Amino acid sequence: MMLHIIKLPPLHFIMCLAGMYLTGKHLPSRAITSQDLSTITWVALTLIGIFIMGLSAYKFRQHRTNIEAFREPNNLITTGIFSLTRNPIYIGFLIILIGSVFYINQYSGFVFVGIFFVLADRWYIPHEERDAHRIFGDAFTRYKARVRRWL
Repeated sequence: MMLHIIKLPPLHFIMCLAGMYLTGKHLPSRAITSQDLSTITWVALTLIGIFIMGLSAYKFRQHRTNIEAFREPNNLITTGIFSLTRNPIYIGFLIILIGSVFYINQYSGFVFVGIFFVLADRWYIPHEERDAHRIFGDAFTRYKARVRRWL
């Protein structure tokens, strides 16, 4: 059970946010931009990320399929935001993390964006795609050929 919890993308997302905040507070570096512009950028990117994740969650609910990483999907979603990217939730997480870099207003925050990207691209997504291929076969292969992993 504990290994399942450790693998959850939201946990790694929160850990990256915490690392970003602690690094910014205890190892301050040069500011990226003015405080006003960084606040506006943070709010805008956070809202965009939440919107993308909301659209994704709506599609999961609409298709009555599992949203949790490392659990088998019930249905292959290929419409809506999933017609633009195979991984909109991870994109939402990344956009929020990029926005949070502007919240702390320090370049060091991009390290945590990179960490989350590598976790998603090399660990979560390959596992999910293996399951999707095993469960949905040629339908997933066609979808994968038509829609990019990221953007």
